[in-house]
Amino acid sequence: MYPCMLQAVHDHGIGMAALNFSVSDFSRAGIEFPFLDLLGDGFTSFRWASELLMTASNAVAISGTVAYGTLVHPATFEPTCDAYAPAPEREGAGATTFGAASVLPGAAGIKSLFKPLGDGTESPYSEAFWRNVTNQPSFANGLTCDEMVRYFNTSVSTGENAPVPVRGRVEAKLQTFKGGKVWKGVYGIRLDTSFVENNYLSCESLRGYGGRT
Repeated sequence: MYPCMLQAVHDHGIGMAALNFSVSDFSRAGIEFPFLDLLGDGFTSFRWASELLMTASNAVAISGTVAYGTLVHPATFEPTCDAYAPAPEREGAGATTFGAASVLPGAAGIKSLFKPLGDGTESPYSEAFWRNVTNQPSFANGLTCDEMVRYFNTSVSTGENAPVPVRGRVEAKLQTFKGGKVWKGVYGIRLDTSFVENNYLSCESLRGYGGRT
């Protein structure tokens, strides 16, 4: 079985101040497949992110993502302006939920429930691991690649937004899986990060890529 990961995020404050250009905040979620040797060099790792749910009202973000060959499902999100929300008290202290549903009924959806690890419980995946997989360049059809550089070491990732190891459950209905999938007891990390994104790069230009963080 090949490893995959859920990435559910709310992108905020996107733009280029020098050009007075900005993109409205939006949410996105998808199941991604890291550690792919797209170039066949035995070294450079890429993430395959071929299918996403994205905020239906953000046409700019959707069109920019479709340009990679990504299958995008315009969607609604819960919460609408964050990557997670407090779960009902019965789920335990610190538990959070996330949900995305395609505007086209039944076409696609993702739900998750995560809880912080209990005292004395350690995640098998270090922060360095998450920094590695989330900073691998991504692709959909393999013609162009996206380099999103996530920084785990800025003031954005401190205080209440500092990394928190979590464990929980993920449900996904996507064309990638030809139906529904459920994963239980999966590990993750919850945090805020700043990032810089370089769009529409030649995948070949990233040969030998080892990250920038």
